[in-house]
Amino acid sequence: MQPSANVPFIEYDPATGSALGWRIWDAVTNLVRQSGAISLSLPWQATGTAPSVTTNAIAAPDNSMTATRVTFAAADSRIIQGLGFNPARNTTYTASVFARPVTTGTLNKVRIAVYDGASQINSDDFTLSPGWQRISFTFTTSATAPTLDPTFQVRNQFSASVANDVYLWGAQLNTGLLAPYVPTGALTASSTADVASITGAAFSGIYNASALTVYAEVARGYSGNFQSYPNIYQFSDGTSSNTIPMYGVLGNSQITNYDIKSGGVAQNDYVQRSHSTPAPFKAVQALAANDSIFGTDGVLTTQDTTITMPVGINQMRIGSSFSVGSQWNGYIRELAIFKSRRPNANLQSMTQ
Repeated sequence: MQPSANVPFIEYDPATGSALGWRIWDAVTNLVRQSGAISLSLPWQATGTAPSVTTNAIAAPDNSMTATRVTFAAADSRIIQGLGFNPARNTTYTASVFARPVTTGTLNKVRIAVYDGASQINSDDFTLSPGWQRISFTFTTSATAPTLDPTFQVRNQFSASVANDVYLWGAQLNTGLLAPYVPTGALTASSTADVASITGAAFSGIYNASALTVYAEVARGYSGNFQSYPNIYQFSDGTSSNTIPMYGVLGNSQITNYDIKSGGVAQNDYVQRSHSTPAPFKAVQALAANDSIFGTDGVLTTQDTTITMPVGINQMRIGSSFSVGSQWNGYIRELAIFKSRRPNANLQSMTQ
């Protein structure tokens, strides 16, 4: 399923069925065509020892009867698609596909690769567990070497001595790290950036200009350093002059509430907590005149006692900034707003 306008999109783990949370993400372009119809018909084709292919074999992760069964006949057995463009130099891409073994046992190995027609750019091998899983790998193109006529491949592993038998669906190649799946047809397709906001009377009912506590349980969509300054949320007056943010910091794994602003002047010292994996975490910040504190998972940072409250705050962006950029690229699992500055002991217990 894909998001609908004005409806929060709750995403579920395809393997466990458990809710990941409200997904908020940047715009994504899937560079693979006919992504949900893997077959032996163009733009897909077989190379090497042709695999056996049965289309519309079982229900895919989106419950449509569109998943394809592929039995790889030999080590060189593969399904490929010519992508029809030259990848950008020195650019990160991620290749992915949903896969599951037909039966449990040993016939459960698969490789995905992106190939430039002359030398393999990158690939990875996977041993599948029972049930649907999304397998992926991330690579960066060379800054100098030509990258012409690339292909996206799903194939048997080179070392395979058996006809691995798998279901496949939802192939994707996107710039950057692993991103939500975007279905395509005859052409590539893009999603729009997710934007969620509270304004007007609805906002007036939840905001107190003199004291505030905000609790959030969230999960990152990827591991490692943040690729930008992704916002968990931001209160503002519609400009950068008066803001109350919580966000990730470019180039590391830190979460902070730095840059609370009043009249264009930064009010709080830089404090941070590190979260480098997609594991959910709980965060809180409390704010009043001459009183700012922030923390995650039961640990509070140093209290700041020189705060002037922002003025004219009239909106809240969830998972992005006031300029509707800087998407969280992850999941909002729970969000609560209190019109008071809660005690520190309460803040700690909220996030444990």
